[in-house]
Amino acid sequence: MKKYLFVALLSCASWVSYAQEERNPEQAATMSLQECIEYAWEQNAAMRKAQYDVQKATAQVRETVGVGLPQINGQAQFIDNINVQRSFVPAEFFGGEPGTFVPVTFQPKYNSNASITATQLIFNGSYFVGLQASRAYKEFSVRQLAVKKVEVAQQVSKAYLNVLINEERLGLLQANLQRLDSLLIQTKALNEAGFAEEIDVFRVEVARNNLRAEYEKVSRLVNLSYVLLKFQMGMPLEQDLKLSQTLADFQLSVVTQEMLQAEAAVENRPEYKLTEQAIQLQELNKKNVLSGYLPTLSAFATIGANFAGQNLDGYTDFENRWFEYSLVGLRLDVPIFDGLQKKYKTQQNKIEIAKLEEDKRQLTQAIQMEVMQAQINFQNAISSLEAQKRNLELAKEVARIAAIKYQEGVGSNLEVIDAETAFKEAETNYYNALYEAWSAKIDLDKALGTLVQE
Repeated sequence: MKKYLFVALLSCASWVSYAQEERNPEQAATMSLQECIEYAWEQNAAMRKAQYDVQKATAQVRETVGVGLPQINGQAQFIDNINVQRSFVPAEFFGGEPGTFVPVTFQPKYNSNASITATQLIFNGSYFVGLQASRAYKEFSVRQLAVKKVEVAQQVSKAYLNVLINEERLGLLQANLQRLDSLLIQTKALNEAGFAEEIDVFRVEVARNNLRAEYEKVSRLVNLSYVLLKFQMGMPLEQDLKLSQTLADFQLSVVTQEMLQAEAAVENRPEYKLTEQAIQLQELNKKNVLSGYLPTLSAFATIGANFAGQNLDGYTDFENRWFEYSLVGLRLDVPIFDGLQKKYKTQQNKIEIAKLEEDKRQLTQAIQMEVMQAQINFQNAISSLEAQKRNLELAKEVARIAAIKYQEGVGSNLEVIDAETAFKEAETNYYNALYEAWSAKIDLDKALGTLVQE
């Protein structure tokens, strides 16, 4: 019995542990750049609002479709005529004196009515145009979502690469710190042996302390970079995140000469498609106003029953005291004159369309300028990166030679400290240039409309 109880408890403990793991939202997630972008498309606040707009537009399409479906309404009323109004009829109708009147009532104290009415729209120009407009508005919302997808992908890409660059920079600083620690140990030993002055130890220690502070600063910067990335993704900031890619997985060489010389293909940009959709919506709005000149035809049918009496006796006697009625009909509404309202509404729509056409032309020029600027910025960033990379290599070599000279007794530790300081500065410049180059690459992809493929 105890054996079975132990097995049961062990099973329960395993189940509880599994359930906790399943429910734990803070487990570390290891993600690539594309996975981070796709996560952001689902969880980023701006993306979620854009998706809500698409859902809202879909509901509006269905709402508009519903206008053309049969409309059925029920109505019931009960009236208690507390003080029935009198009407006056000539008294001679009842054998009275001519020229006098007798007050009479023509309605009972109580009456009640219940009916169901169905209407069906047969023809309405505004309805059919409105149906087109609602579908166009849904497409407009989809275009807005596409614009937002590009913006989010751009932000997440920059944040992701910023993390990788800071992590690589941190690793290099750690190697520099280890080298200065070794130099400090060596200088202290030389000082104790009488081959180095105490001031030499102080110099190395100052340099090591400065480098340690820089290391801690970059370490905190790495953590902040992760926070920024999670913020751009819409991920909870307390969620653990690890990156599955390294900086070596990304190559700036994928930018070809054709990309650097390509002209702007404005039709690839979602902003351009969004402007075209806005023009189409305004055209439909104008068409809707013009459809107001057309007549409207609808059919209707009503069935019901009513009750009347001086008291409520027999109110529930539906067979004898309630009287049925029914009717069917057509209704035609013909607009004749509206005070020229539709005319001036049409003029306003034409002006709005003209303004949108101007926006379209301006956007085309802006995209062309953005492409040229992105191409130039990328080329400048690559030139700066190559120069900083060469400077880093030279500074590293100078630091290596200075260390060797110091170890062989033909150089001073001041020379070593200067070389290390120059090396650290070259590292900072290199990684700044590296981030600028990647940022320019992402901006170039966005300008060319290739950052996100639909």
